[in-house]
Amino acid sequence: MRDSGTHAEVSQALQPILEKKATIAALTTQLADRQRAVQQVSDDEQRVRENLGALKGTAEEKQLVKRYTDQLTSAEDRIAALHREQADVEAALAQARSELQQLLGQLAIDVTLDD
Repeated sequence: MRDSGTHAEVSQALQPILEKKATIAALTTQLADRQRAVQQVSDDEQRVRENLGALKGTAEEKQLVKRYTDQLTSAEDRIAALHREQADVEAALAQARSELQQLLGQLAIDVTLDD
């Protein structure tokens, strides 16, 4: 069996598929990163809420209430931004998966093997 350029043709035919799979892997990683970030901000937010509940209302504690309230506002803004980013990544991931399916459907390789 001799390689009469077949390897190069197969590699060339598979290259777009491999690139699309790499794109999908990168997007999947981005999506997981966003999900972890949302969970982390939510956990931090819960801790701040617990701290708020423990305050009694002295003058010093009122300053803490304002600080904690500002932290909660920032956390909510960050969660909203992460959800938007997550939706964008999910859309890109769905598109990449669809494109991969199209590439796989179009894949045709004619190979002639010489003895």
